[in-house]
Amino acid sequence: MSQSNYQIFRSKQDIGLSISTLHREDFLAVAILDVGTEDDLQRSLGWYSRNMDIRLHVITLDSRIDIQSQRAEWPDVTWIVFSDLPSFGEKINALANECYTTYFCVVRSDMDMVVFEGAKLLAAAEGHDHPALLAPTVINMSGETFPSVRVPVLPKKNTIAPISFLPSPIEKTATLYSFMGLGLYDRALFQRMRGYDEALSGDYWQILDYCGRCWLFGYPIYVVPYISLQFVNKQTVIEDCSEKPGFKRCLTKLLGVVQKRNTNRIRRFARFIDKDALNTDVRPRLALYKTDFYKLTESWVPPQNS
Repeated sequence: MSQSNYQIFRSKQDIGLSISTLHREDFLAVAILDVGTEDDLQRSLGWYSRNMDIRLHVITLDSRIDIQSQRAEWPDVTWIVFSDLPSFGEKINALANECYTTYFCVVRSDMDMVVFEGAKLLAAAEGHDHPALLAPTVINMSGETFPSVRVPVLPKKNTIAPISFLPSPIEKTATLYSFMGLGLYDRALFQRMRGYDEALSGDYWQILDYCGRCWLFGYPIYVVPYISLQFVNKQTVIEDCSEKPGFKRCLTKLLGVVQKRNTNRIRRFARFIDKDALNTDVRPRLALYKTDFYKLTESWVPPQNS
């Protein structure tokens, strides 16, 4: 993505630093997606500034804020300000390019962080299975846990329709993708995986595509109880899983490979085939697939607590 669609306003500790110092790598950045009201954003900024000694970013639109007054009020915050409404993937790709940290954690301004157990979260992130993303437990405004775990089922008619489960309250729970793309990302792995596919439309397809590729390349996704986010004013959230422009790219990348006798092969299927994705994304990376979606689904053990 070209930076022409956004401007970066760095926090005061970055101003005047040399290029070499600016590109030093710290441990963690937290990025607040500005998706609620102005009061929501101010409340979130206040909480994270008081309670977490980390690099804090806000991803927003220039039409939503007065950047000069915000910078004066929050000098320790880095602002990623888009001129036009970006997709979810554009926001996170920009964050990964700009944050210079080992991990980055994506949260929303209309949610409060109610649990953050840093030591346990770090231990899970540095696990031997090298997870790509640790997703939060999500709670509604009434304190009820969302069924945010997504379990894949065998594709029918060459599509993907995961089913939902509640996460475990005491241990990590495998999930096909992170609900709303929230959670702790391994930044280096995110960039090796080439981040979110901006040729896809719709949050659901972008998140499904990225997380699905992570699983197929051998990097799992978990919902963990060590980080929990609660909606301030939402009781329920319905994902928009309808077909969007570019959705065939996602299905081609996730369903277009089969393993036979430990050899990866291109699977031919007629209805959902994107030739560009097949030739530019699937074929050049065929050797990187550790499994195929069909084997992944067959081996998946749904959570037992739901």
